[in-house]
Amino acid sequence: MNEKERSELDMMAQRFGLSLSEEEIGRILNGIRKKTIEKYL
Repeated sequence: MNEKERSELDMMAQRFGLSLSEEEIGRILNGIRKKTIEKYL
């Protein structure tokens, strides 16, 4: 994950009042990626 993605995720998380750990962010991203792949393949 690059610095830009990381800061964008941090901003989103703050907007939702969340403070996510790296692990939680990774899990969320993997979940989104998996759903997206299943949807389009």
